[in-house]
Amino acid sequence: MFSPKPNKESTEIIISKPLIRATARALTAAVAIILLLAPIIALNAVQRMLFRFIIVFSAATCFVTVITVASKASMAEIFAAGAAYSAVLVVFISGNGIQNQSQK
Repeated sequence: MFSPKPNKESTEIIISKPLIRATARALTAAVAIILLLAPIIALNAVQRMLFRFIIVFSAATCFVTVITVASKASMAEIFAAGAAYSAVLVVFISGNGIQNQSQK
């Protein structure tokens, strides 16, 4: 896991590649979960349609930005992923809106 450099004068620590990969995968999973669930929780809490669209726009922008920066996906793949993500959020808005109005 951690291995100190053999030189006694140095305080450097060398971290193994498997540990770096595991940490990166855990952080990626955490970011993915947050990007997927946070907008849905926020959309559930907000009633005004304008604020719901602002949440969808903000979440889609963050999602596409993270995909663009963190992956080597092509523009077509990024566009497709962003469109699919936005479509899921919009369907959630429309389904949730019908449900809320039928309860009133």
